[in-house]
Amino acid sequence: MNTLLLANRLTAYMPSVLVTFNGGLAKQTVKGFIDPITQFLIWAVPLVSLVVCLVSFINWFVKDEDEKERHKPFRMIKRIIIVTIIAELINVIYQIFGLV
Repeated sequence: MNTLLLANRLTAYMPSVLVTFNGGLAKQTVKGFIDPITQFLIWAVPLVSLVVCLVSFINWFVKDEDEKERHKPFRMIKRIIIVTIIAELINVIYQIFGLV
């Protein structure tokens, strides 16, 4: 009798055991979250870098002459522009290789 109940329970649980991972649905769900974020970042990264460059230049502009000579903003602005270009290229590279 116990073996009959055990066999009955195993057949009742069998369909849930045979369910596999739906990779297509997972990709579609993740893509639904990632696409709006990437579209936002395409516009946000250059705007934020522009604001940071302007703030850096304004801070340099209000310093006195000795500090202006020691701390030039052009190195910092150059770094900001390089980081912005790299951040924008990441999205392009992902699209070229079909990762996004």
